[in-house]
Amino acid sequence: MGNANSGNKPKRVKYAAIYKATEKALHAILPKVPEAIEDLVLGVQCVEQTKEGQRVYWRPPNIEAIKVLFARTLGPETKHVEVSGDLGVQVRYVVGGEPE
Repeated sequence: MGNANSGNKPKRVKYAAIYKATEKALHAILPKVPEAIEDLVLGVQCVEQTKEGQRVYWRPPNIEAIKVLFARTLGPETKHVEVSGDLGVQVRYVVGGEPE
């Protein structure tokens, strides 16, 4: 993580626009998913009764749940693979999407 002396911006500043766009997209999708998945995606505050009293803690968002949610709603990520033939001819395959 960057500090005042390194000249690098902290990640939270550097990726703020991406974070906002992702958060906006997640909030648009969330009304369509069950509450349990919403808890995994957004994170949740938990309250647990123990012998000593109440224990309150925060369960952070689950990145794998976010990936699954995006994959199910937006479709799988398109992957491009280039393969060279024996004659040096470029053959292009598109896996998981439409050819360009």
